[in-house]
Amino acid sequence: MIKANWNNRSKRNLIVFIFTTIIFVGTANAQRDSAISYPLVTVHYGFQFPGGDMLQRFGPNSNMGVGFYYKTKHNIMCGVQWNYLFANQVKEDSLFKGVLTPEASIIDMDGKNGSYKIMERGHLFSLSLGYMFNTHQNKNSGIVTMVSLIGMQHKIRVHNNTNNIPQINNEYKQGYDHLTNGLGVGVFLGYMYMSAKNYTNFYGGFDASVGFTKNRRYNFNTSSIDNTLRYDILSGVRVGIILPLYSKNTDGKFYYE
Repeated sequence: MIKANWNNRSKRNLIVFIFTTIIFVGTANAQRDSAISYPLVTVHYGFQFPGGDMLQRFGPNSNMGVGFYYKTKHNIMCGVQWNYLFANQVKEDSLFKGVLTPEASIIDMDGKNGSYKIMERGHLFSLSLGYMFNTHQNKNSGIVTMVSLIGMQHKIRVHNNTNNIPQINNEYKQGYDHLTNGLGVGVFLGYMYMSAKNYTNFYGGFDASVGFTKNRRYNFNTSSIDNTLRYDILSGVRVGIILPLYSKNTDGKFYYE
């Protein structure tokens, strides 16, 4: 009888242990595989093609930037992003027509043909709201769609290689840079992957922006201020790494906030 009681008690303990283990493992998997809330930082690179009025001024550009987002457990995402735009192709052939020689050169202070470069530079700011459509077992990864309110700015950077061409130095550069800015809208469609073990986190996709901009300078080549509303379009691809912000538990493992 004593042996029977021992066996029954052992069975009960074994059943309790099994159920406790199942609950623990299930809870751990839920922590990893359920949709949860967390903030994240992105570092990214993009390549874009111009369209609309911007196509008349610039060629394709690269851009690099950072973003800060928050994803809720309902897979709603919101955040801000900044991109720095840069490229070397500028299509403004008549930019220096007022200071060019018949040989299409600019004379420097030494009486020689001056050396200079013109490039595209700009910024793109985004305030975004979106949603992630989960597509597999990892509930924190999936297809991401976002819409954004953007601030777009671009200009022609005039670089005097030898710094001895007074016609395009210092404050005179502003008469040639065609500084342009304004508000607009943007969209993004891509994929975000968040590793359950925090090894690999990345995203990538297609984005497009339309800026309703205006020129903000008095332009020397046209001797006027251009107040025409512009439709500056940028579209291309963007890829980046994701740095999720975790808290570290006492067991040395990382968990989402």
